[in-house]
Amino acid sequence: MDHMAHASALASRPLGGMVPDPALLTPAHETELVRADGRPQPAFREQLRKIPSWRNAWSVVSVWLQAALILGLAVWWGNPAGYVVAFLLMGRTQAQLASLMHESAHRLLFSGRRLNDFVGYWWLYPVFWLLPFLTVWRVINRLRSIAEHGGMDASPDRRATTHTVRQSWWSRTVLVPFNIGWHLAHHVDAGISMRHLPRYHRALCDAGYVTPELEYHDYRALWRALRRGTRASAAQST
Repeated sequence: MDHMAHASALASRPLGGMVPDPALLTPAHETELVRADGRPQPAFREQLRKIPSWRNAWSVVSVWLQAALILGLAVWWGNPAGYVVAFLLMGRTQAQLASLMHESAHRLLFSGRRLNDFVGYWWLYPVFWLLPFLTVWRVINRLRSIAEHGGMDASPDRRATTHTVRQSWWSRTVLVPFNIGWHLAHHVDAGISMRHLPRYHRALCDAGYVTPELEYHDYRALWRALRRGTRASAAQST
């Protein structure tokens, strides 16, 4: 009686006319696995509630690998049709990630709660990607740009257009990764791979194209000189 009354109440609500006919909402029959109300039996419920953490971990990794593969193939092919296909497939990738995020929101992706919360990516993107892009990266990019060309002139001699600064492990780690700090060498010949810029810079020094008087000891020395408005000098290279 309660079940039929509930079904009748649903049918009477203005829900758009899509509620099934109450005659179709008949009680189920109980089995070894399922109760009459649809809930699983205790033993079956325990089986269903076991979380396959390793399989789910592979699902997370495979989605990211899939995204990298899609983009890599599209760029490698270089065909507009490939870009269209990649665009559509990336939408599917977003749907996959959203599904995994939903699973982790229910703490069902991994058996460990903290891992669920960490891998489940809603606050990670704005906090660790968007905010650093809008703040830290912009500061680094501005400082790097100033260090490359601040106060210089347009000239066919690249030494008049681009500063040269000695590279330390700190600057290579934080400010100018992947050899971009060898910027004068890059502008002298922009076709040289970043991997070969240190070697090219040494060759420019050996040839006398770059002299100690032109080279700043570090970035702080360059920024101090820019603040004072003083040119590179021999004293700054010591």
